[in-house]
Amino acid sequence: MEQVPGTTLLCLSVAATRSNLVVVTASVKGYPEPMTVLIDSGASFNFATKASVARNSALYASALEASKSNTNVSVRLATGSIVSTRKVTILLSVKFDDF
Repeated sequence: MEQVPGTTLLCLSVAATRSNLVVVTASVKGYPEPMTVLIDSGASFNFATKASVARNSALYASALEASKSNTNVSVRLATGSIVSTRKVTILLSVKFDDF
């Protein structure tokens, strides 16, 4: 897996959850509504659900077009299970709200 350039993080609002996960609300350029983001400090890469990025259909369609290969990527989830999905690279500019 190749490393995707990092994004600029501007402000942060951490929400406590019963499962001790670090969850934040973030504004993402190109998306009108804030997104809920899980911070996994042990992760090697950042991932977003297809449903989340597809909320901006033009941005997602552009990323699909740029990722013409049918390369799959395997991802180990926090549960330990491994899932395989199509690799689509998309750069998102993130601003964490209410720091």
